[in-house]
Amino acid sequence: MTRPIATAALLVTGACATNSVLLGPDDQAYAAAQKTLVRVEAEVEKSPAPPDERELFMEGEAFYRYRFRFPPRHFLGYVAEGAAAVTDFPALQSLAGSLDLANLRLASYDGAVHLWESLLVQYPHSTLRPLTLYRLGWAYRCSAARGFPRESGDEAFDELIHDDPGSQLAAVAAEAKAVPWKSRATASAYSLLPGLGQIYVGEWANGIVRL
Repeated sequence: MTRPIATAALLVTGACATNSVLLGPDDQAYAAAQKTLVRVEAEVEKSPAPPDERELFMEGEAFYRYRFRFPPRHFLGYVAEGAAAVTDFPALQSLAGSLDLANLRLASYDGAVHLWESLLVQYPHSTLRPLTLYRLGWAYRCSAARGFPRESGDEAFDELIHDDPGSQLAAVAAEAKAVPWKSRATASAYSLLPGLGQIYVGEWANGIVRL
């Protein structure tokens, strides 16, 4: 079994080495994210918050806004992922994970949460607090890291609604709470039985094959 596994790993590595995963000049997803980032920065600059608070907020915003077009996945990448799932071979698991840039983009939400929660702790009375809470409400929905002060983004939305009940951000936070979403923690728990996590998030074909 060792030789087929090693062969699959070498084939996948060789196939992906010729395809760049870097940001390209024609990446429309990244271009749109950059435009939004510039617009938000202009609005934040108008706030009366001191420069250090604005800078910390924008550092988190840069993580939150990070978007890019995913490169196409190759057949051999799926082979490596399937072999990793079937064999539990650590080297193949590492390889299969490294081929999926979705993990990179999702991890950026953890960076945003980390910086914004730090902003709220260091500057509890910042004028950027309502906007930070609103951003946290969304960012927590894609966060996977442990140790953050909140269990979910709904806690940030609730705090915003409680602290600024008449504000425009409070109104949209109430609407945001009603938007359906899937928990990464729940998906991970379901994945103890291979396939249930994929079915939970709506990837029925992927989940059934794994199951």
